[in-house]
Amino acid sequence: MSSEGKKLTTYDRRKKISDEEDYIDLAEIAAAIWRNRIIFVICLVLGLVGAIAAYTALPVKWRATATLQIGQMPDLGNATSKQTALIEPSAQVVEKLQLLDQEILTQAGLNPTQKTPAAKLLLSTMKATQLKNTNLIQVSVAGFSDEQARKHMEAITAVVLAKHGELFVPTVNRLTAQLKENANQIPRVRAAREETQALLQQAEQAKALTQFAPTVLAMQLIESKDAELRMLEEERIALADLAAPSKTYMTRVVGGIKLEDGPYFPKLPLFLALGLFLGTLLGAGLTIGREWQRKKAITI
Repeated sequence: MSSEGKKLTTYDRRKKISDEEDYIDLAEIAAAIWRNRIIFVICLVLGLVGAIAAYTALPVKWRATATLQIGQMPDLGNATSKQTALIEPSAQVVEKLQLLDQEILTQAGLNPTQKTPAAKLLLSTMKATQLKNTNLIQVSVAGFSDEQARKHMEAITAVVLAKHGELFVPTVNRLTAQLKENANQIPRVRAAREETQALLQQAEQAKALTQFAPTVLAMQLIESKDAELRMLEEERIALADLAAPSKTYMTRVVGGIKLEDGPYFPKLPLFLALGLFLGTLLGAGLTIGREWQRKKAITI
């Protein structure tokens, strides 16, 4: 055999050895697991037991959700244009909610100065999200029981509604006052117009108006009262439209407070899966360690 053939044979032999080293022998792995099956099973059982222990030891958490519709109120600076605006922009409500934590804790019957587990849970799980292209806000919060979760949500909605009420009520009172003033002005203007019309008719009947100027003045006064009446009627219609429930309404909870059918944490299937995973890792690690010790002992 030539030297070139020997070199090629040596190369092939080295390549074969390298390929064998890179090759994962599943049969050998299965055999190793079978040899250490007792330890592997014990690790799986320990993982499951630990998962069940953690599941039973951890406190359950319930979630409550609610949808808030941000109210509207009129822009009284330009009432005849029938303009309304949100009591507070939805995005601002979402950002502002975290700043109301002290008031929310107080409303929920919790001491803001004492970070109890219930208080920590309320603050850490309180979340608000604006629904896209709407004036709706989705709010969620958790509690250690379904009743506590509901109580926390009631506290959040009560604080938000109270803050919006401080902005809403004065505006509505102003709108009501303007409607009342408009309702009082219309009869007075109409009475003044009718009185002027009556005096003009009486004067014409008595032929007391010998000059043209007073007649024109009286007619102009009547036309002025008619224009004022039209303006008041337009204002009344505009204000009444603004006061309609479809235009002016307070922030409200849509659909009530909703609770899930069961606690969202902890979930037994998730803990069991995690326990099996950790048990498998532990069993695999111990198996690899024992196999390494066994091969080392054989080599020696």
